Amino acid sequence: MKSYPRSYLFEVKKAKGKGLTLQSFQFLVRDYQQWKKYAAPGTSSVEAQLPWMTFSAIRFLEKNLKPAMNVFEYGCGGSTVFLSKRSAKVISVEHDKEWFHVLGKKLKELGLSNWEGKLIEPEFNGENTKSIADPDEYGTDDKILSQYRFRKYASGIDEYSDDYFDWILVDGRSRPSCMKHAIPKVKPGGFLLLDNADRNYYFEGLPGDFNDRFKVVCADAGPTPFMKEFSKTMIWQKVKK
Repeated sequence: MKSYPRSYLFEVKKAKGKGLTLQSFQFLVRDYQQWKKYAAPGTSSVEAQLPWMTFSAIRFLEKNLKPAMNVFEYGCGGSTVFLSKRSAKVISVEHDKEWFHVLGKKLKELGLSNWEGKLIEPEFNGENTKSIADPDEYGTDDKILSQYRFRKYASGIDEYSDDYFDWILVDGRSRPSCMKHAIPKVKPGGFLLLDNADRNYYFEGLPGDFNDRFKVVCADAGPTPFMKEFSKTMIWQKVKK
């Protein structure tokens, strides 16, 4: 990247143009050096052991993730290492076989035995997804996988009882469908995280009483490690069943 300051300011302007609410000016200044560091070629979320989400969301995780907590995540990566180092149990669902084995090897090297990975590949359907916003379609916006469905993937959490998890992170495929299955599994007082929440279609299939049961605790858009573009990560806390 030829000019990091110019690119950073451009992303600030672009996010404002999209109508996104940015984190405070203080944190935008503070996060610049970290953004620059991780935007450099060759950086990796797994090697850095950081989630691939906004810095404001990472700070919230650091503050609210406790050693006795149980965590479920859709999509594996640097977040898996980060979570496994800070919680009692991390259960992850991943659809990419090659990536699943690479990450599993890394976690083993780090001696993180509290991780349970579930490789659940998509099912071929033969028809293009009609609406990626429909949680009952189990589709994806990935054109290569447009004729595949992620029903088993999204349902990977169903074997656990309702109100079981302290944290659920939705950062993988078929996110509207994953949100549908995740909502009842968050315990009262627990947290639900949705990455790339600037994609409005993620919200179209939420149940009508969602805002009564969950309150927003983190929603600032801003810089994200390992990518030039700013993004938005939303975190809710469950206030009632």
